[in-house]
Amino acid sequence: MAKKTGKTKDSEKAKSRIGEVRCLNCFERYRVPPKAEKFTCPSCGWEWRVSWVNPKLAKIRGPMWDRIRY
Repeated sequence: MAKKTGKTKDSEKAKSRIGEVRCLNCFERYRVPPKAEKFTCPSCGWEWRVSWVNPKLAKIRGPMWDRIRY
């Protein structure tokens, strides 16, 4: 039986995170609804602008500054 290498485990982990983003305020990872332009973190409540690199890969572009309450 072949052993799994570190690269295989890393690539499997990366594939399981496709479609997820990490909140840049609390660092929790969440799945963004497809084609969403905004996303509110359920943990901390910060709202983020989201863009899509491809149909499965979301990227946080920055916070919605007018919606953040300190």
